[in-house]
Amino acid sequence: MKKILIMTTIFLFFTTLAYSEVRVLKVKGKVSYKTSGYWKTLRNGMVLKRGTKVSTSFRSWAILKINNRSYVRVKPLSLIKVYTNSYRTIKSKRYRYRASTHIGLRRGGIRAKISRNKRIKTIFKVSTPIATSSVRGTYEEVTYGPEKGMVIKVLEGSILGKSLNGLSRILKKGLVFRVRSGDSAPVPIIAYIKNKSIIVIHDPNISSDESNSHNYHGEDVVNSTDGAANTIDSEIKKSEKSKLNVIVNWPQK
Repeated sequence: MKKILIMTTIFLFFTTLAYSEVRVLKVKGKVSYKTSGYWKTLRNGMVLKRGTKVSTSFRSWAILKINNRSYVRVKPLSLIKVYTNSYRTIKSKRYRYRASTHIGLRRGGIRAKISRNKRIKTIFKVSTPIATSSVRGTYEEVTYGPEKGMVIKVLEGSILGKSLNGLSRILKKGLVFRVRSGDSAPVPIIAYIKNKSIIVIHDPNISSDESNSHNYHGEDVVNSTDGAANTIDSEIKKSEKSKLNVIVNWPQK
């Protein structure tokens, strides 16, 4: 019985190690990595340890497989750093495992496809010098540059964008979160769509303070001390319960 228990423990240990890794799936062009010392050529199949930096050159990119379930594409002229990556069992009524990954984006951009599993509490965070993006299961594109700042595009699912001053916002598919370098608060979410709208967003005669408030609070603003995963889940549940009926009267020719 003791031998069986030991073998089971060893099996679970190596299974966890197999999932807890950042592996290079594919490289194209000139891509380098560095753990310490000099930059070296990144190759297919390599496992990136915590603290590893990856740099892509012009017309070069790399695809990373994270915890055997999720994928990150590092775009050309980008620099990232793998801060942390872990996969472990937890005591929870809802989840059996917890997968947590933190990637730092120093410049350029990434496109991340984060898989979601009912038994795994997945947290994927991308941080830049001015803001962070946290997701559970989604498809997102994150870019950062000293001049344009940080831009998060939600391609699928939901994300939690958070600026350095602690202002957080939940965004769903099609929305954009942006923080300019030097700004303490993100750009109003509705600013990206109001110029293309076919209706008046609000009464043009309202005061400037009312207009600014409308722009900033057009979407839910979340100021919470809860973890990113719990915040996203709770906000999604709230939004799923709400209903909105809209009637559009098109002008007659």
